[in-house]
Amino acid sequence: MKKILPVLLLFSLAAFARAETATRVSQWGFNAENATKCLQDAIDSGTKKLLVDNTGSDWIVNQIELRSDLELIFADGVVVRALPGAFKNQGDCLFRAMDCRNITLRGEGHAQLIMNKEDYRNPELYKWSEWRHLLSFRGCENVTVKNLTLKSSGGDGIYISTGTQMPGCRNVVIDSVTSLDHYRQGISVISAENLLVKNCKFNNTQGTPPAAGIDFEPNKANEWVINCVVEDSEFNNNAGAGILLHLTPLTAASKPVSVTIRNCVMAGNGNGFILTASHTTPVTGSVTLENSRMSDSRSSDFVLNDQQGNGLSVTVRDCVIDNRKSGSNAVVISSKQISDVGGLTFDNLQVIPNNRPPFSFLGLSGAGLKDVQGTAFLQDTGGNKTPYNLAGFIAANKPNEELKRFAVEKINLKALKPIGPDSKNGLPNARFRGRFKLLQYAEAGKPLEMKFKTGQVGSSSRNIDVQIKDSNGTPFDKFKITGDEYTYTLKPNVNDVFTFEIDTGAHTLSLNSGAPGQAILADARTGMFGGAKHKFYFMVPAGVKDISIEVAPEVNEPVSSALLDPSGKAVLSYERSADIRHLKYSRPDASKAEIWCLSFPWAREDFRFRVGSPLLPLVSTAPENLLVAK
Repeated sequence: MKKILPVLLLFSLAAFARAETATRVSQWGFNAENATKCLQDAIDSGTKKLLVDNTGSDWIVNQIELRSDLELIFADGVVVRALPGAFKNQGDCLFRAMDCRNITLRGEGHAQLIMNKEDYRNPELYKWSEWRHLLSFRGCENVTVKNLTLKSSGGDGIYISTGTQMPGCRNVVIDSVTSLDHYRQGISVISAENLLVKNCKFNNTQGTPPAAGIDFEPNKANEWVINCVVEDSEFNNNAGAGILLHLTPLTAASKPVSVTIRNCVMAGNGNGFILTASHTTPVTGSVTLENSRMSDSRSSDFVLNDQQGNGLSVTVRDCVIDNRKSGSNAVVISSKQISDVGGLTFDNLQVIPNNRPPFSFLGLSGAGLKDVQGTAFLQDTGGNKTPYNLAGFIAANKPNEELKRFAVEKINLKALKPIGPDSKNGLPNARFRGRFKLLQYAEAGKPLEMKFKTGQVGSSSRNIDVQIKDSNGTPFDKFKITGDEYTYTLKPNVNDVFTFEIDTGAHTLSLNSGAPGQAILADARTGMFGGAKHKFYFMVPAGVKDISIEVAPEVNEPVSSALLDPSGKAVLSYERSADIRHLKYSRPDASKAEIWCLSFPWAREDFRFRVGSPLLPLVSTAPENLLVAK
């Protein structure tokens, strides 16, 4: 004890001395109701080292602008709290730095920065936003955030992104930070080079997707995910993934990615770890997940989407997946690309399985497993390990060359006409999701009323954009749908087929009115959301024998599909299939034109479909509404 006391005394004196070298912010005043001016004046003074001192009351502030060459220390017990009723602008943040250098925010003892998440979620008080971040750094260099608790923002606990002078942040250290209960992400890394996250907790994110603990998600191809290291940290009880890498905007022309995740824990999340690497020309580089544990996810613990052999190198080394509490496969690999999955190595992966196969693969465009290698083991509750037949799994999921060759016909809108003058309301409950195209024929001088109905998915506000073009591709009109229902009146000057380009975002949209010459353009995968007993009708012209339709469920979201002949008889069907299905059929008699039907009796949630050659990719929810070739 005699030896310890002098050491503790020296430590305390040293800490006191460090704090004393900083200028107390309260020298610029203190207002217990609104201390914004006091804190901002202190920062604007140019003083390099400031101490937000413990006055006995919370520092209640509006948005604070940081600057270069600043060390802002938060004394033990200090709480900085967002001013109630403030932050009305959708992008307002508690602390914000743009194009700054040499910033340190650190706490001594236990210091907290807190926003008012539940207020921001209340539509009667605030306009919806996912960008009311707690700490926002854009285009900054040499940033340290240390020993702070960040709670309850209306966006991300920490946001790291592009500024006006530099496409990202450089040299950022996030150390011993606890980031809790944020609306969108514990931390979002949009663009960063030389990022170190260590000894942190990113837990309990819930509100709006992606709702991850940490999300690496560049917005543009020129942004960075370079030399990013996350170690000795936990990502628990998040509504989305514990760790998410969504790299789809990056291309082969982007700077190579380098991310290492080591010694981390992901428990009780929607998913443990998700990496999506999709692009036609994928980004190169490496992602390594090592000596980490994933457990108790509500869905799959490890998800890899659109990984291509000519893209990233992905390594999973010395990791453990405890999948016993999940209702899904432990490892799910899927691809919407034609290029085969490769560049993937499992090195001593240990899986404690549930009653489902530990590994699952879904090739949504014919891609298969090629350059996948390594070792994996299945572990029982007693800790006994047996080798998993990874080679057998790879062999069972070879490329599907027929699906890779799936082709669609090009559409000439000027060569289309309604099948007849009659129409029917069809299926108003068919809920489309994501981007899709609705075609509608209209006559000059005859206004056409079209009724839409939205469906909310999640808690974000509905904000559905609709762009209308004529048959020449010229913009004709546009509108936005924000409520439950919307009625639009199409007023053409000439007889024409108009294209409604629709983006529902996360929500759904149904067409609640039928009209002659109405069709969904199914040349690309058209997204649907759940439901039952949906039917889409399409024309098979005389002389056309072959029918080719692709149905692609989302991962772990099976769908039932069937091909019905003109009498309503199913000639081909798949019940609750979680695999991509190619509904391929040859008519025994191709001498006459017939209306056939694509039926979806049941779907868990998301699925997509498209119509292949030689058919025109046009489907309607009622045969009377069909748009057909002239």
